[in-house]
Amino acid sequence: MFLLIPVILMGQVTVRGRVTDAQTGDVLAGANIQSVTTGQGVSSDTEGKFQLDLPDSKVQIRVTYLGYSTELKWINTHKRDQFFEILMTPTAISTSAVLVTATKTRKRIAEIPGRTEWLSSKQLEAIPMAQADDFLRTIPGIQVSREHGLLDHSSTVSMRGLGGDQQGRYLVLLDGVPMNKADGGSVNWNSINSIEISQIEVAKGPGSSLYGGNAMGGVINYIRKTPVRPLEGSGQVEYGSMNTMRGKFTAGGNPKLGNKGFYWNIQGFGSKSDGYNQTPIEARDSTTIAGSMKEWGGGARFGYRINNHHKIEINSGYWRDRRGSGTKILAETGTYFSHAVLDKSIKYTGNVSKAAWSVIAYHTGEDYSRLNESIKATGNSFVYSSYSVTSNRNDMGLQLHTDYNSGRNLVSFGAELKEGSVFGQDIYTTSTDTVTNKGKMRNVALYMQDQVSLISEHLVLVAGIRWDASTFYDGGFYISSPTSATSILSKLQNLELGSNNWSEFSPKLALKYTTSSGFSGYLSYGHGFRPSILDDMCRSGFIRGGFKRANPYLGPENLNSFETGGDLMIGKRTKLSVSGYYSMGKDFIYLVSSGDSILQGTKKKPLIEARNISGVRIMGIESSLNMDLGKSTTGYVQYTYTHSQITDYLPLTGLANLKGKHLIYVPNHQISAGLIWRNRWLSTSVQCSWLSEQWMDDVNTVSIPGYLKVDARIWTDLGNFRIYINGQNLNNVVYLEGHGMQSMGRYLSLGLSYRF
Repeated sequence: MFLLIPVILMGQVTVRGRVTDAQTGDVLAGANIQSVTTGQGVSSDTEGKFQLDLPDSKVQIRVTYLGYSTELKWINTHKRDQFFEILMTPTAISTSAVLVTATKTRKRIAEIPGRTEWLSSKQLEAIPMAQADDFLRTIPGIQVSREHGLLDHSSTVSMRGLGGDQQGRYLVLLDGVPMNKADGGSVNWNSINSIEISQIEVAKGPGSSLYGGNAMGGVINYIRKTPVRPLEGSGQVEYGSMNTMRGKFTAGGNPKLGNKGFYWNIQGFGSKSDGYNQTPIEARDSTTIAGSMKEWGGGARFGYRINNHHKIEINSGYWRDRRGSGTKILAETGTYFSHAVLDKSIKYTGNVSKAAWSVIAYHTGEDYSRLNESIKATGNSFVYSSYSVTSNRNDMGLQLHTDYNSGRNLVSFGAELKEGSVFGQDIYTTSTDTVTNKGKMRNVALYMQDQVSLISEHLVLVAGIRWDASTFYDGGFYISSPTSATSILSKLQNLELGSNNWSEFSPKLALKYTTSSGFSGYLSYGHGFRPSILDDMCRSGFIRGGFKRANPYLGPENLNSFETGGDLMIGKRTKLSVSGYYSMGKDFIYLVSSGDSILQGTKKKPLIEARNISGVRIMGIESSLNMDLGKSTTGYVQYTYTHSQITDYLPLTGLANLKGKHLIYVPNHQISAGLIWRNRWLSTSVQCSWLSEQWMDDVNTVSIPGYLKVDARIWTDLGNFRIYINGQNLNNVVYLEGHGMQSMGRYLSLGLSYRF
């Protein structure tokens, strides 16, 4: 045996590598690396690195890590000085996935006391989608309002029964950077390039104790891929219904292996469509046309890892579109909506010993425009009018966050400063009038949170509170070079709107217990709020049913929510999740009559303004059953019940009393089911969703009937190429939405993608 030792040693080769998360690029410490042939094994260190002595031949290694799919890799050890990157993919059904959004710190799902949902890259690739918000349709209790598909210039994603017409009640993040605009609370969903998204995290229920305004109903965070190879990327082209052509690409690299050096990513996309005529057939005339669409965008990210403890990342993106709104009278382009958006951010993260911190600075500038044309009958003649709406919107902020981990306690502190502004004008092309509105909103916040491990890996308590102080200032509404075209608005002029200050405390308390057998349960209380939007505070103008007057003295909406829920692993392949909540809201903003009227021709119209006058009560249950059916097949079944009702309402003269009415675009029942089957030659996914009746107007007289939609995707991989077919709304459900327009029916597309 002693004589054979030199021979044995000569036949051994040391293999080195690193284990990382395939989606985020984060290193995975403690991963198990084992030779299938010899049984030798090691674990990755705190930097994700490992070295393993293997025979001088071709061998296979197995890499395992809790919450991730097992990776098998063949290694030819005849090639010396190799460094292997092992990329691990999170499993679809796991309580061990590490998420950030719910607590602003890296925590396993099992440690988060609240309902948190997530979609991995493996799940995202199987979802038939047109735009980035379509991904969210597979999450229980989330509703996506996009009646006209990819032709819509805006979309609203809602949950927890707070109404599907107010995106500002739900905070949307892109890599932790807010996307909601102060002017209307809306989000430019169309600006997200779906091809570079690696994971989506959703924290349901009030998130204002950490995130402040717009997080009243929950937080949605889109997380983009971080390159882990020297060069990697993908691209796709697609052709679909309505002569729709689309293209997307992303490319990036991490040239230097290890934890130091630069990494980069660039991305771009473009699309066009002839669209369809959204006006119902019986209402069409020579002025109604198809609502076409054109858009393009792109961006770049550059990062530098100074060492294991410090990293800087710079990001910039641009998006531009024009979407026709379906009317053409005299203007060559017809009426349209258009956006030009430039966003930029810089992020620094660091850690030393038990402390970690991050600093994010961001700015988003948007130039929004809209062209309106109309013809009105006056006696035996017709009057044509045309005006363009332009709006310059700016949102910027600075976020500071730090964590200190003492072992049993993880204490977080943070501060935030953000400001939003709008300068908008209605410029008449058929007269000399220019109507201007402007305003600014500034918010300062401090927060603190403590995550206490009462029983290690079993019982965790989270307690936090945030204080926000907001100021509305520099508001105004006035008319330049007025003529009879805007005489009706002269009564609403106010060159200097009054300033307004308010503050809000948002506490949170949550407790979660987890057993080693796969059961967990939680209880939580949270307070959330939504700040009033600039459009209500400084813009006066025409709306349906009258004229809206700016109200600079609006305060925030707020909500108190109680929740309980739990998860149960049934065996190793099935997970049952159930949550129930009860929420009470007050100071919800609704339009009410001011008691005055304004004369339009020979008719008096009520003068309306937004006020904090309503209370609401919301109850709901969410449940889902996720199943790993074996042989690369997964499935889910979901049911959601929501009851949202106005409990208090103080109307003034001229408007109906809404007490007892239901919030709009909130179906009482949602049922959905899906199946994903992956095969070496052909893979497919099918999703079915049914929504019950939902109201479209505040007085609950007009509704969308309940309907069932079926979506599907089929794909096959040929090396690095993938051919796929997407089908949305395969059963061709069509209905009239709130503005009397017709929703889009079936949408089919054929695509080709390539990964390298």
